Amino acid sequence: MNTDPFVFLIDTVFTIYIFLVLLRFLMQWLGADFFNPVAQFIVKVTKPLLNPLRKILPAGGHFDYASLIALFVLQALFGYLMALLQGGQVSFGPLAIWTTGQLVELVLKTFIVLIIVRAILSWINPGPHNAAVALMYDLTDPLLNFGRRMIPPISGIDLSPMIIIIGLEFLRRLLIPLFQQMLVSTQSIAF
Repeated sequence: MNTDPFVFLIDTVFTIYIFLVLLRFLMQWLGADFFNPVAQFIVKVTKPLLNPLRKILPAGGHFDYASLIALFVLQALFGYLMALLQGGQVSFGPLAIWTTGQLVELVLKTFIVLIIVRAILSWINPGPHNAAVALMYDLTDPLLNFGRRMIPPISGIDLSPMIIIIGLEFLRRLLIPLFQQMLVSTQSIAF
């Protein structure tokens, strides 16, 4: 465990901002309500980074290329800074593999956590007018609807969260070792 305060600060700031940019990307891709107060917060926080990129990379329908490029650049910059602070050397190939693997894992884990929280909240019913809950529904509905098409609710019990979580975890366990193996084969540094 590294106790360096600079490593902590860089890790915290980059992790939070990368997550917010990921949410911004997912909101546009999945058609979330941008008038939601939580969505408005995410838009305003990510606007300084994304607006200049949008002049070069305009959105293509529901796909926001500026957010996707920003995610990759931020994650790569984070990995580069962390490696430098820990005395490592970085080359482009391993950094690109590491960055892609980290982003794939972040997307999968984000959906897993959102679906688990949504399932738990369904037991206590916080109310549909909560902005955070509404945004969570906007982000998870496409996946859960896909799960409901695979296995419809049985006697009123919706198994789609469990099906989707199992599928996402399967993908995570399938893909992340592949990225790790590619890193090892390029003799990259450990982060």
